[in-house]
Amino acid sequence: MVLRNFPKQTWQSNRFG
Repeated sequence: MVLRNFPKQTWQSNRFG
């Protein structure tokens, strides 16, 4: 996962969205 590079809101929308 690239959540360290991308904002938490980005991966959060992809993972929890």
